[in-house]
Amino acid sequence: MCPIHKIWLTKTNVRYTEKTNKHEFICIEQCKFIEEKEKNVSYFSHLIFIAEQTYYLLNHLTEPLGLKRLNEFYVIRLQQEGYATMTGRIKWFKLIPCFNRYYGEELLSELNCLININKQNTWLHKMLREPRVSCHPLRHILILGFLGENISSLDEKIESGLAYKPFGDGPWICLNKAADHYQKEVINSCTITRDYKTDLPIGTFSCECGFVFSRKGPDQKKEDRLKRGRIKVFGHVWERKLKELLNQSLSLRETAKILGVDPVTIKNKKSSKLSCKESNQQNTLLNKKRKEWIALLKDNKMQTITKIRSLNSGLYTWLYRNDLEWLHDHYPKFNKNITYKKRVDWVTRDKEIAEQVEIIANEIKSDTENLQRVTKNEIGRRIENISLASLYKNANKMPKTQTVISEYVESIEQYQIRRIKRIARSLRESNPFFKEWELIRVAGLKKKFVQKHKSLIEYETNQ
Repeated sequence: MCPIHKIWLTKTNVRYTEKTNKHEFICIEQCKFIEEKEKNVSYFSHLIFIAEQTYYLLNHLTEPLGLKRLNEFYVIRLQQEGYATMTGRIKWFKLIPCFNRYYGEELLSELNCLININKQNTWLHKMLREPRVSCHPLRHILILGFLGENISSLDEKIESGLAYKPFGDGPWICLNKAADHYQKEVINSCTITRDYKTDLPIGTFSCECGFVFSRKGPDQKKEDRLKRGRIKVFGHVWERKLKELLNQSLSLRETAKILGVDPVTIKNKKSSKLSCKESNQQNTLLNKKRKEWIALLKDNKMQTITKIRSLNSGLYTWLYRNDLEWLHDHYPKFNKNITYKKRVDWVTRDKEIAEQVEIIANEIKSDTENLQRVTKNEIGRRIENISLASLYKNANKMPKTQTVISEYVESIEQYQIRRIKRIARSLRESNPFFKEWELIRVAGLKKKFVQKHKSLIEYETNQ
């Protein structure tokens, strides 16, 4: 396909594979054209696009963008087109059929780019997942065309810092009908979360007037910015306006229309304010009764509850009916039985615990099934008759125990050495000629430990 004239290229009898013709200029008049059968024009526009982008690549000096930046660009564009979630997860069962349908199976088969929806390691998967391998430029051109992009727009958008913004850029419109700035772009705070059912983004918009609302995205058109989902917080401006309207004796429907909510919301708000007022009155009476009871207890410190109750039976009955839990917490305390804890013989306790520590530490080191580092916490968890918290709290009372612990506790490096030796011994029993990488993998060593213990790993491997 010629990208300039947008016509099919025609085959001639000149063989380009022969050495004599490789660098020879041959006039078109000397060529004999080979007639071909009529070509399918259903994907003609796609071939023109591929030819134009190929021509652009060959004739423009473009800086390498890097696999990571390309991958980020593709994922953001897929998010914008609805083929990826807001967390970047690709919707493969939606994307692959649409991609195959866009170009047609015939063209994709000719280009060796047809994607099988039942496979998970196609060239498209490799391109859109974490970039580890490069793909043929033709395949990049195909995905660009599908997304309505080209190489030029790709460069521009990557350089300008393309980002997924399901609700566009701020400031956003405040939808608080009680505020003077209603339907004006004054909101600077937008928090984006994910709807766990639909996987769609949810934007929560917080205005300085205290009004907080949310809506489901992404925004598809300008009018979507005027949509409001759930009101999360009404705010002080809205509440103040509600108070004014309630004093004007308007109907629920009229009040709701002015404030932009449902009449049921106004009804609930009105009931809430009345119940709050009643609650405040109830709390005032409750505090008064409590103070009276506290004063009664102070004046009768050495009396029993039966005696105090008889002094003011009306007060006791009221608290019993309305504040029973508080009343029980404020009974006279002089007559409660006092229990004394048995004194601990710390010398004997220290000796016993020290012996246990030594046994436990040796058990941990000799355990071949479950390799574990010897730590103070692990020893403390296994000791009987004393808790881990007590072991730390009473450390100064058990010097022998602390000495034994310090002798047996392993540093991370000591544990890694023991682990390498133990696993090497185990591998040697089944395969005397195991490799270094096998020892590293089974031992689960991080890179920094591999470098640190390289000589030991080599020694154990060559035993």
